[in-house]
Amino acid sequence: MKKILLATTVLVGFASAASADITFSGYGRFGVAYYSNPGVGAAKAVIDERMRINIDGKTVTDGGVTFGGRLRLESNANNTQAGIPNAAMLYATANGMRMEVGNVNEALDSVALFYNSEMGFEDSSFGEAYNFDSYRSSQYSLADANRMGVFFSYSAGPLNARISVINHDQTLAKQPVGADKEYSISADYTVGQFTVAAGAAKNSQGVKDQFYNFVGAAYAVSPDINVGLNYNNGTNLGLTGSTLAPTKAASITTLYGNYTMGAITLKGYIANTNDNTVKNQTIAGVGADYALGGGARLSGSIRPDWAGETAADIGVRFDF
Repeated sequence: MKKILLATTVLVGFASAASADITFSGYGRFGVAYYSNPGVGAAKAVIDERMRINIDGKTVTDGGVTFGGRLRLESNANNTQAGIPNAAMLYATANGMRMEVGNVNEALDSVALFYNSEMGFEDSSFGEAYNFDSYRSSQYSLADANRMGVFFSYSAGPLNARISVINHDQTLAKQPVGADKEYSISADYTVGQFTVAAGAAKNSQGVKDQFYNFVGAAYAVSPDINVGLNYNNGTNLGLTGSTLAPTKAASITTLYGNYTMGAITLKGYIANTNDNTVKNQTIAGVGADYALGGGARLSGSIRPDWAGETAADIGVRFDF
């Protein structure tokens, strides 16, 4: 009898979830990551793995407005804090408009082409900068209880525009010395085989007067060949091996491309920076994907960095 009651309870629970329009998505990845100079006492090669599950729930009003939210579950290699590492994101959408509050997408982080030079199963590139304040990319933990973001976007055909504001402590009437709210904007437009994109952030990472600018363009030569050029400029580029001070601006210009032939996609980029504090001001990376079907791929890459060291990886990523 107890088993029957338990089964009935589980079925009722699933029925309730289905009526509430709750869905699950995410990805897993695992493989070997290598870095030629990881630091004193650190291993050069390690097994890297990640499992991420997005829990999305939404409902639609009689007037056609969609309200929803997302929680993210995640477990990473060498991380004892598996579970719900991030706060929730809530949103409302209608007629091409979207508003988010909480653990929002950042406008700059969401712009098209921003990550197009990434490769390998870890989806990484030294041809892009890292230190921008994105709830989606950085570790906004539940411990940051007073951190709050607001995001707004509008889409009309080939045009997408966004704006976001991130407050690291919304309970304070005045931000601490050297800190301020981050303001970010971005837009991208696609016409035919061309895509152009641009974005900017003021007080990036919540550091007063830090800035970040991005401009990108890409061209689909054919369904199998794509090339693009990205330009990043800011006071917080976070170059590996750099002694760049927060008050000094630097830039990264990256030319990238990929070529697909059957199940294989070849990738490459070459990047240059005007930061003369790094060992190598010009670097290049190469990688390849092999489509396994069902949303899975085998990926690898070799990526020398700005400090003259080499990173490499090979592994599998699958999306669901």
